[in-house]
Amino acid sequence: MNLKKYFVNLLKKFDLRIEKISSNPKFEQLLVNALNYNNIDLVLDCGANRGQFANILIKNFYKNKIISFEPLSLAYNELLLKSKKNLNWHVYERCALGNFNGFSDINISNYEQSSSLLSMNKVHLDIKPSSFYTGKEKVKVLKLDNIFNTISEGAKKIFLKIDTQGYEQAILDGAKNSISKLSGIMIEVSLVELYASINNQNKVTNQEFPNNWINLVLQMQKEGFNLWLSERGFSDSKKSRTLQMDFIFFR
Repeated sequence: MNLKKYFVNLLKKFDLRIEKISSNPKFEQLLVNALNYNNIDLVLDCGANRGQFANILIKNFYKNKIISFEPLSLAYNELLLKSKKNLNWHVYERCALGNFNGFSDINISNYEQSSSLLSMNKVHLDIKPSSFYTGKEKVKVLKLDNIFNTISEGAKKIFLKIDTQGYEQAILDGAKNSISKLSGIMIEVSLVELYASINNQNKVTNQEFPNNWINLVLQMQKEGFNLWLSERGFSDSKKSRTLQMDFIFFR
């Protein structure tokens, strides 16, 4: 009996086996590789929270400019402190991006990353009861179109990341003139409606299971983007069901 067969039989006695560890790169590495491959020199980090996304890019050797946007005051203050560690990481004034210029209330979640300008649907609370809203905060809302030329000055290849808990379409609606100047977009999409949706009249509706993510993909294709990468996000572990995904598009 050769040595390899001996060890295989020995492991079988203990109900064990040898498996090759996958060398596939992590999503974060794939994303930064894609940014570099597409020569992205400016990332607009919309829904930055406390800087998790920007930190991921920096740790995986994205070395160009990042501008972060965050509406929650506590998260914003920490974001400012973290950004000072990197000369290429900038934080815009505290605001939310949207489809109008003005002010609105943002709902603050006990699980901070679930905070949103929209109300939360029951399906979200059923899956993550700890995400209940604890209060509201008044925030400035800006259309990307109104600030795009100023913040993108000098950049040649711009990537927009949107992670805003159901408010993604509103941000795109406020970027109708800017979208043609983008080289890539990353959007968090909900496969199940976790937040109240906004119809064309900017009124809140409660369609629980619309196909908004399909329409969004079609919209991106119409704008000249191709789906490049995807990543599983928020999930219902009891049902083994994916509820949100990150879609990355490039021209």
